Amino acid sequence: MRIKSIYILLFIFIAATLFMFLRDRSFPTTDKNTVYRRRQLFLTNNPDSIAKCVFKKKNKTRIEFERNDSGWTITYPIITRGSRYSIDRMIEAITTSLPRFTIRDISDLSAYGLEHPECVILLFSKNSSTPDTIQIGDQAPTSPECYFRIGSSRNVILSTEISIFLLENSLFHFRNKELINIETSQIKKLSFKSSKRDFSLLKSNKKWNLEGQSVYLKKEIIDRFLETLSRSLIYEFSSENIDSLENFGLDNPIYSITISVENKDITIYFGNRVSDQIYVRKSNLDKVLLVKSDILTIFDYKQNELAESLQDKQLK
Repeated sequence: MRIKSIYILLFIFIAATLFMFLRDRSFPTTDKNTVYRRRQLFLTNNPDSIAKCVFKKKNKTRIEFERNDSGWTITYPIITRGSRYSIDRMIEAITTSLPRFTIRDISDLSAYGLEHPECVILLFSKNSSTPDTIQIGDQAPTSPECYFRIGSSRNVILSTEISIFLLENSLFHFRNKELINIETSQIKKLSFKSSKRDFSLLKSNKKWNLEGQSVYLKKEIIDRFLETLSRSLIYEFSSENIDSLENFGLDNPIYSITISVENKDITIYFGNRVSDQIYVRKSNLDKVLLVKSDILTIFDYKQNELAESLQDKQLK
């Protein structure tokens, strides 16, 4: 029994040694530079140093975005605000990726979908005039990971951070999809208009009241509306211009909400409903958007339902 245990331990030792040997063969470490390049696939491993990115797909899709003080701006095929979260996440995944394994000096790149790559990404660093070029194939092993290569190298790499999900990105994915880009704490006034009534809410000393009246409003209702407003997302950019507002019921909108901050007013106009969604237009954006219609539930409350009762005051 004791001899059998020794044989088992010896087998484990040999298997571990063989694994280490094969791993070192895949990633040779002849000097410090080689070790460093194995861990850093690209010219930079700092996502924040990337100033510009070009995302190209085989289907002729081309998207370009540049970093600015507040995040990202998409500069092609349209000029619009980019989604900081989506773009940062993609760039971080690429720049910090580590190779799971490398297949060296490949003669037939088509076997890995890299003869005509499905996607090409160019990363321009602030500190370098030479971009990193990442070519991603549409072939993958039995996992979401994709084969890719860097520049003109004939080495094919597999990394857990670069996956088939990256190939599914589109212009919509990279666009900013927040309906409003305002902290709700900065809002000083809310004005509501419909075909039936108009009313405005003013904030004073962190409390809301009806404009022109010394009537405070129920905090839970206003907080719920502000939360819905802040979380409202754009589900579709239905039109990139406002040339045909009548197609969306926005030529004569039934509802509007005006949001007032320190030195700026933004009005959201509401048009036709599509199931639980509704077409909207913002006064500061010449586009038609599709959002959830739950933002309009504030119009369902009557004035006396919004007002804080005497009992509510006594409870406080």
